[in-house]
Amino acid sequence: MGMARALWAAMCCLALGGCAGWQVQDEASRVVTVQAASPQQFSGRLSLRVHQPRTGATDGGTLLFEFSGTADEGTLQLQTVIGTAVATARWTPQGAEIITPQGKRTGTTLDEVATTLLGQELPLAAILQWVRAEPWSRAPHEQLSDGFEQLGWSISLAGWHERMITARRSARPDRPNDLDITVRARLDEPTPGAPGNTP
Repeated sequence: MGMARALWAAMCCLALGGCAGWQVQDEASRVVTVQAASPQQFSGRLSLRVHQPRTGATDGGTLLFEFSGTADEGTLQLQTVIGTAVATARWTPQGAEIITPQGKRTGTTLDEVATTLLGQELPLAAILQWVRAEPWSRAPHEQLSDGFEQLGWSISLAGWHERMITARRSARPDRPNDLDITVRARLDEPTPGAPGNTP
């Protein structure tokens, strides 16, 4: 799962435009937030662990990421901790592409491209806000004592004093090839006075 490990890590911070189809509902126990999109720039470190319950196989790794732009148009670069390029993603309202050493994939949205590459569905648009300790603004979420649940994932903010979040999703029993996924993302400390990278 070497390529899968790198791609999973890449996808887990591609929280970029695309999951149009989620319906927002107002319920007493579920909260919906609305936030205006604005250009942002931030970087950090992403650690990923995936586990296949059916086979017992486990894999993982750590990547560095750098994001700039908005949910509608931007760029995300992924590299290993020693500086080797892993993936570059670019997206606009017209479409998206992910470039890896193995080639390029394009699609209408990054969600679509990621599903094609990985065979797994990921809420990519949501994950970008999760990395910044925020629920995704386009779907309901439920508050927890140390974070929140959204789109079938549990996001813990217990480590946010160190600018770190942990997101977990369990494999679904009705999908034999589904994976248990744990993502830990830690943002770099912002450069004083730099625009668009406040926590």
